[in-house]
Amino acid sequence: MTMTEAPPMSSTAPGSRLVTVDDLRYEMQRERAITDAHFIRITSHVESLDQRLTNLAHDMNRRFDEAREHTDQRFALVDTRFAEAREYTDQRFASVDARFEQIDKRFAEAREYTGQRFEQVDARFDRLETRFEARFDAIEERLRFNKTLIVASFSAVASVASVVVSLLK
Repeated sequence: MTMTEAPPMSSTAPGSRLVTVDDLRYEMQRERAITDAHFIRITSHVESLDQRLTNLAHDMNRRFDEAREHTDQRFALVDTRFAEAREYTDQRFASVDARFEQIDKRFAEAREYTGQRFEQVDARFDRLETRFEARFDAIEERLRFNKTLIVASFSAVASVASVVVSLLK
């Protein structure tokens, strides 16, 4: 019988019995034993939960440390790759710059060579022009001479023809 089920303290109820101090002490000790048992069970549950939470915290800390270490390794790898890429890019640009310098040098040489070749071609054309002018002058002179000969020949033929015609008349 619990305290909530205890009969009223007055003896007015028929067939009721009075609750004594010993009964109350007994009930109190019984309730205390039940409560202590509950507290022990709750305490063991709390300790078990505390141990599990501690284990979970240690596991989480270990996992975070592993993740942090893995992340640091990955960042170190990425940093290394960027450094290698930067170095490769710098080398490549240096190579491209050297190639452009070679090309510029070749263009300068080609420009100089082209200038020389144009001068040579101009000189050759000047020589050819002089030669052709001399030839054309000689041909013109011959043609003039031949023309003069032809005119003289025609004049002579005309004179002879005129003499022949006058003789024939």
